[in-house]
Amino acid sequence: MASMADYEEVRSLYKREGMEVVLVRHRTLREERVLKKIRKGKTGEEDRLGETQLMREAGILPKLKSPGIPIIYDYWEDEETICLIEEYVRGISLQEYVLYHPDISLQQMIWFMIRTCEVICYLHCQTPPILYQDLKPEHLIVKGERLVLIDYGIARSLEEKTTGLDGYGSRSYAAPEQKNGMAVDEKSDLYSLGKLAEELLQHTTEKIPASLDRLVKEALCADPMGRPASVKVFQKSWEELLVKIQEKHKGGDRTKKEIAVIGNEHGVGVTHVAFCLTAHLRRSGQTAYYVNRSGKAVLVPALRQRKELREKDGVIYHRDFAGLMDYGPAMIQTTPPDGIKVIDCGCDWLQAKEAELIFYVIGSRPWHDQEIMMEKARLDGCIPVITPANQGVGHKMAKETGKKVFGMPLEYDPMSPGQETNRLLRGILKNAGID
Repeated sequence: MASMADYEEVRSLYKREGMEVVLVRHRTLREERVLKKIRKGKTGEEDRLGETQLMREAGILPKLKSPGIPIIYDYWEDEETICLIEEYVRGISLQEYVLYHPDISLQQMIWFMIRTCEVICYLHCQTPPILYQDLKPEHLIVKGERLVLIDYGIARSLEEKTTGLDGYGSRSYAAPEQKNGMAVDEKSDLYSLGKLAEELLQHTTEKIPASLDRLVKEALCADPMGRPASVKVFQKSWEELLVKIQEKHKGGDRTKKEIAVIGNEHGVGVTHVAFCLTAHLRRSGQTAYYVNRSGKAVLVPALRQRKELREKDGVIYHRDFAGLMDYGPAMIQTTPPDGIKVIDCGCDWLQAKEAELIFYVIGSRPWHDQEIMMEKARLDGCIPVITPANQGVGHKMAKETGKKVFGMPLEYDPMSPGQETNRLLRGILKNAGID
């Protein structure tokens, strides 16, 4: 049986009298997890409620297996405490996300709704159904390609003949029947989904389709009978809306050129070159966007660190630079309305399969696999680029491949490349028929 001896404390995440949430690390597996512990014997109403909710969470979560639900690893209790060990979900809450991004795209908003509906639908499909009853942005964690619903202290089985008097979360998200102490069912969670959609819509300036507005208002009907038939039906409506919006964005006459930037190994400056190229294209009058497919977030950390960057509709801007937000592969990104996509591929050549032109970035240190590198450099449409510029390496590369090799200057701020870099890129793109 597990015990506190299996874990070492890292830091306290939350603490009040009688209760604490602690980040811990498993001594053997070295994995970070979350410990929730309640001290027994407290007589206050809040303490008794906390003990009940922790035991309820421990009873519900181990039975559930879904990407949108935290994993429960251990549970134990002794004479003094009740302890629950669950997955540490790294990310930011949806509440933080919308505060940090006051203008999210309609597609991103719909993605959040679909993912949330999936988790609630999964709970409702259990036997017997499980009601969540505490939906709000603070309990949704954005973690790359996952949206995770946390805190199941109020969740309960429908067979318990639940009423609003049995407890609910935030009053502003609770259904009328919850606040009035009446019987609740799956449609009470559906009402909370409608409130979530209503709040998310306040953070987008895009025109709201009439069908979307009707969908949200239907979920917010005071009478449960007037709401959609189920969360599954509600989810399907959001999915159909997303398809229509995506088809609309694909319409019209658009330039669909892609320029890929890919490295022979990690750490050679692929992102640096992609930033410079994007900024140069836009400065030259082209409509271009940086798109990150490297698997590692680049723009999101930059947006947090650099106050001069601004974000609108899922695109980050800086003078001549523009790049799509890069939270993760499953996060829906704003589709550039037209222009050239500069794709940061990292070292993954599969991400460059649609590109018309490839900047092959090679570091100026000894090569680990010259045979593969030379094979890639000889490909049609592939332009070898040395970073930082090194004449000796460039000459050797040119001699062995029979292709011209370009030396890329090192820029202090690749989002605002200097004259030397712009001259170099102008020559390369003009020869390729792009600039």
